[in-house]
Amino acid sequence: MNSFVLFGYLVTFACGWLNAVIVTRFAPFTATHHTGSVTKIPVSMLDGDWGMFIALIGVVSAFIIGVAISAFINPRGDGNFTSRFGIAYIVFAVLMIIFAATFGPYYWFVFFCSVFSGFQNGFLSQFKLRVSHMTGVATDAGVELGRMCKESLKKDNPNRHSILKSYAASFGLKMLFIVVFATGALVGVLISMGVPLFGSFLLLALFDITIAVFYLRICPFLRTRREREDEI
Repeated sequence: MNSFVLFGYLVTFACGWLNAVIVTRFAPFTATHHTGSVTKIPVSMLDGDWGMFIALIGVVSAFIIGVAISAFINPRGDGNFTSRFGIAYIVFAVLMIIFAATFGPYYWFVFFCSVFSGFQNGFLSQFKLRVSHMTGVATDAGVELGRMCKESLKKDNPNRHSILKSYAASFGLKMLFIVVFATGALVGVLISMGVPLFGSFLLLALFDITIAVFYLRICPFLRTRREREDEI
């Protein structure tokens, strides 16, 4: 496993942690992914729950804004490793601490967390990694599983075993993202049961800062490796 994939797993863990604390402690909608939120928008409109309707539109829009920020920082679509992402990541984590300490768990705080999640996912998606939502990961895993099953039926292919091994490895890596997200959610819930809500976000923000520092440490090596690959 290369260092950038490890970074992706760490971010996925943090996203699971963040979302679990939000949905179990104070908000009726998610922050890291929004399939359910988009579904609830017309439902809340039909129910006449205009407060929820506006809140849902706000949280989905916040995610899009976060993605836009990541694209603004790193506009290249070919996966450019930039230290600006790590610096902005630290800024977001520090803001999480400040906002959680100053204003507490109101809906608008979920909007901030949604911006943060969109920022994370927007950057990592340029490298074909999905970290804040698992629907896409489950889809990718299912595709690899289907390809693996199809290849297993080709008895006359001399490269069958190596191809199967490649598909199996890709399937395993994608399934691991789901396990890591769920593990992060479990850890988030357990921590939030034992400490005040602010403590949950403080610990999460410190973990996010650690992730960002790790990225900043590996960033020069990733850029060098990418430049060498481009020269080949």
